[in-house]
Amino acid sequence: MELDGVSGCVLKECKEQLLDPIWEMVTSSTGIPTSKGGKSTEQLNYRPVSLTSVVGKICEIVIKEKWVKYLEEEQVILKRQYGFRTGRSCVLNLLSFY
Repeated sequence: MELDGVSGCVLKECKEQLLDPIWEMVTSSTGIPTSKGGKSTEQLNYRPVSLTSVVGKICEIVIKEKWVKYLEEEQVILKRQYGFRTGRSCVLNLLSFY
């Protein structure tokens, strides 16, 4: 038994039954309008916000970490790539030219 009471064996044995519900959690979201300020009666003063499940967020983080690690190990992402990379910034990019 694991700390949360769910055995790894149970998850392995139930993967077919769990796949669809987990996929639904990962791919679905609820859109709600959020006020940007101004008159609440004007539609243009709202922006959409998508609320996603915690399971979906966790899956996104895990997949991103594994994907980035793979791309870095295989040298698909160049060392001079600074955009959208952890620990890299516009300032570091500019400093790399000096």
